[in-house]
Amino acid sequence: MNEQRHIGFLCFDDMVALDITGPSEAFSAVNRSTPSDQEAPYRLSFVGVPSTSSDTTQAAPEATRPQVVVAESGFGLMPTVTLSSVQDLDTL
Repeated sequence: MNEQRHIGFLCFDDMVALDITGPSEAFSAVNRSTPSDQEAPYRLSFVGVPSTSSDTTQAAPEATRPQVVVAESGFGLMPTVTLSSVQDLDTL
């Protein structure tokens, strides 16, 4: 592989955590097996989608600031970017 690919994982409340952790571990394993003198073939981003909660008592978070998402199991994940701020994805 000649060029690094930017892979985005869509993270949102009530997602199934395994849908994020499984594939990200697979890409990460390939990156870890890459010789140290070569660029990792994949750059991973965890893309947060704002909650669609109807709770209007809280101020809306900044569109470019990731917020913790909570999977259906209660597992919390902090995205690295937001949908509005992510750039140059090859795959989402």
